Amino acid sequence: LFGQIEGLTDTTGFEHVEELNGELSLSFSSFLSSRNAGYKLLQEEAIIGHENREYRIKNMQSYKDYKRIDALSTYFDNADVWQYDIFGGTHTFNEFMSFALTGTGWTYTNVDITGSQFIPNFGNNNTVALIEILMAAFSCERKIEAGKHVTFAKEITVDNDAQYRYGHNIVALSKSVD
Repeated sequence: LFGQIEGLTDTTGFEHVEELNGELSLSFSSFLSSRNAGYKLLQEEAIIGHENREYRIKNMQSYKDYKRIDALSTYFDNADVWQYDIFGGTHTFNEFMSFALTGTGWTYTNVDITGSQFIPNFGNNNTVALIEILMAAFSCERKIEAGKHVTFAKEITVDNDAQYRYGHNIVALSKSVD
């Protein structure tokens, strides 16, 4: 926070989630104590570092002596980066990605995406939305890596042909909206 860096020592319930849809998040509780120097820096929109990745606090519940934190990867901050120009037409994945990531500080690796696609009026949108358009057009997946880097490939996750169905092999569903 404001360039200050402190470690967090008294935490519990730490959960690092990387979902198939590309979401990358952290959640945990941190307790007020004399040895937990980072506790005072846990504020709205502060950045937390974990395994060379950065996460921005998006949801925080504060209590008398502890805070419950939910943070998203700073990759999703790119939803605030707008690409005003239009780069439509027929281009390769790499050409589209170079345009989409302009000014973000993020880099990418293209593992096996080849060929060209026609995308009319590509642009005039935020970076995350443009990348979603590219992933649909080129039928690929992304993995958010450490150090502001994203990897794209035709298949990152394994297709084990499992089918999940409510009432058959799923006992309960839950929904949380922030």
